[in-house]
Amino acid sequence: MKRILTLMSTDHLSGPLRQLLQLTEHVRNSHPNQYHYHMGFTWPAALPEPELFQELRGRGIHLEIISQKGRLDFSLVRKIQKLIAVHKIDLLQSHGYKPSILAFLLKRKLGLPWVAFLHGRTAENLKVRCYFKMEKLVVRKADVVVTVSERMRREMLDFGFSPSQVRTLRNAINPDAFQTNIPEHDADRLRKLHVGRNGGPVLGIVGRMSPEKGHVWFMDAFQEVLQQVPDAILLLIGSGQEERKLKQMCAARGLNGRVHFVGFQSEISPWYSLLDLVVMPSLSEGLPNTAMEAMLFGRPVVATDVGGVPEVVEHGVTGRLVPVREPRSMADAIIAYLADPAMRATHGANGRTKVLREFSPHVQADSLIKIYENVLSGALDKNPDARSTSS
Repeated sequence: MKRILTLMSTDHLSGPLRQLLQLTEHVRNSHPNQYHYHMGFTWPAALPEPELFQELRGRGIHLEIISQKGRLDFSLVRKIQKLIAVHKIDLLQSHGYKPSILAFLLKRKLGLPWVAFLHGRTAENLKVRCYFKMEKLVVRKADVVVTVSERMRREMLDFGFSPSQVRTLRNAINPDAFQTNIPEHDADRLRKLHVGRNGGPVLGIVGRMSPEKGHVWFMDAFQEVLQQVPDAILLLIGSGQEERKLKQMCAARGLNGRVHFVGFQSEISPWYSLLDLVVMPSLSEGLPNTAMEAMLFGRPVVATDVGGVPEVVEHGVTGRLVPVREPRSMADAIIAYLADPAMRATHGANGRTKVLREFSPHVQADSLIKIYENVLSGALDKNPDARSTSS
């Protein structure tokens, strides 16, 4: 059995972490007794553990909490080195810039095989751009760099990476994790509870309320939508640092009756069933889980043309792509869908077919296992045309 130490640094069940949990589960199920995962999280010693850690333990995850003292704790490498020795780790896997720096130092010290995952930037500011550039520098020493989209892979090649070093492993979606056939009376009850008896169309933004998700600029677009479709409703499903600002903005603009904040929802299936259209005004993305989830429920997606979004949302087929921070373009795309229920239905059906065909977790797991096998055997594919391991 090969033992893999996955290094992460997060305090919530983020999109990349959900993908990782799904992926490791499928690897274990498809190849029982061949791979064992240890999931290592760095965490400040002075802070109580987040609820996430208890949730992961409840899922049967072999969790390793690596205590950190201050921002620059040079003992982390020594602590992780001890874990590696105790558990006889065969391979390192990193997710995020801090774990990648630690993996880089451990690679130099121990020579362990290292697979580095790049999920893209989670924010758009100078600090995060610097971190992402730093991450790209250190992962040069990884045996394989895994990107979640072809667009990101091309970015790494432009940055000077060898084609043989970079692999694309696109995110996947497990249909069994969602209830797509919500009873009509349950959907009606949810609509009455959170939307009222309004018979207008319901738009939704699903995900954390953080700057890079674009909620703030989307409010301009939604106001333009209301000029043409005055009975439209917008549901904001999620929570985060921008929530207070958004509530103040809606109050100032008189949108409280049209915009509903429903908070984080652990069970998301009924909410997708309630929506007529899913909107993604993101400023940056890797390969968006939200788009795949919406399409699984047969909902068309209007999204910004950023990151790996075009690899999921096919313009004019499963949704529409618009430029970032262009409210008029976003509003026009939404209004076109609201005016044409037949197009919504067709594009929604196309989207469901696409995600079921192209984003299988079984294919994703098989592709990752091939990467593991090649790295562990030292037999990396040197063929420059071997660009992607998942399609």
